Amino acid sequence: MHSMKIGFLQRPAEIGGPGSFLMRLERGLKQMGHEVVFLSEPLSRIPDVILVLGGPIKALLQLIRWKKKGVPIVHRLAGF
Repeated sequence: MHSMKIGFLQRPAEIGGPGSFLMRLERGLKQMGHEVVFLSEPLSRIPDVILVLGGPIKALLQLIRWKKKGVPIVHRLAGF
């Protein structure tokens, strides 16, 4: 398996709920050799995939732009 650049909408809150899940997921992805980036920060290159965990409606336009660039978007539906 090759290393991937995985994008998330924004950095998680430090405590509780989805933020806690995202921090554990980020740690696990990095341990497997993947790079984790946040779309709310400047990027050096386009991510290989974007993982959406919930996310505000205002992020929809940003996600549409990434989709037009050909970046696959995966949305986590369960758990809220």
